[in-house]
Amino acid sequence: MVVTGSPPIPGTTAVTSTGLSAPRQSGRSFASAENADSLITRFLAFAFLSCVGLQALGFDLADETVTQTLCAALLLLGLPHGTFDWQLLHAGLQRSIYSFAFRLALYLGLAAATYLVWQIAPIAALTIFLLIAIFHFAEDWESDVILGNSPATKSEFLALAMPISIITLPALSHPEMLRSIFVMLSGDESAVILVDVMILLAPVATGVATAKIFMDCATGEISRGIAGICVLSAMVILPPIAGFSLYFCLYHSPLHFSTGWKQLTVDQAKYSALIVAGLTIGGLTIAALIYTFGQRVTVTDNLVATAFITLSLLTVPHMIMPSLVSRRHSSL
Repeated sequence: MVVTGSPPIPGTTAVTSTGLSAPRQSGRSFASAENADSLITRFLAFAFLSCVGLQALGFDLADETVTQTLCAALLLLGLPHGTFDWQLLHAGLQRSIYSFAFRLALYLGLAAATYLVWQIAPIAALTIFLLIAIFHFAEDWESDVILGNSPATKSEFLALAMPISIITLPALSHPEMLRSIFVMLSGDESAVILVDVMILLAPVATGVATAKIFMDCATGEISRGIAGICVLSAMVILPPIAGFSLYFCLYHSPLHFSTGWKQLTVDQAKYSALIVAGLTIGGLTIAALIYTFGQRVTVTDNLVATAFITLSLLTVPHMIMPSLVSRRHSSL
């Protein structure tokens, strides 16, 4: 089973790797928005078909202006869903000021350590980011698998196949573009070895991912199946950054944001909106600093590096922190 978070801590609420927690207080919630996933998938499909149409008409989706716009979208549309991590910090504050301080220091420490690795070993940082992203994106594709009369279970293998395919498919469809992106991000020509590894992984992962799509459709998960078809097709047809932006901005981020928002009561939403907005601005400030001190030659390269490094700084604590907090509590 894919680990999506930590077990509940007594006296708090259950927290997942997305930083989400179930409401503690009573009140009307947003859980009635059951069609959110379907709406997200429909918009994803529309956007994908629109991109394919534009490309067929000769519109260059790898153009510098388009790439710059997509990198801005990765930050503007991608950062808000991670801001629900504040609930993990709030849960610590409810325990004690020391618990809050520990969690805040841990979160900032993991982000700082990630940035340090980018500075001294960028290929290692890129590799770590890709691996953590795979496990994080696997949460989007979890579904119940029933074998015979056995109870439904979560399949880690099938869930992981989708993000591995999403990340590695551009190595088959646009290898030179992906190589140039990795070299630019790391500043090291040897980063192309990552693309070579992806070329080996992509066929097997895509085969398993395709089987999962058929299973989802056969078991009634039509929306997830259609999303899978759109995302995998985008990674083949569209340039790497365009395909990834489509998935990250129009499926992954809204899916997780919707999940977090539906768990809030109306009263919680009133102050959560302000917190989400404030933390998003904080994340954009970090991005601005990375951009300002970036050493890339072109504006486009600097924006690409800023977007992906910023996302990695927030993804690492976003995924690792809940598990560490849970282990610390269980050892007390």
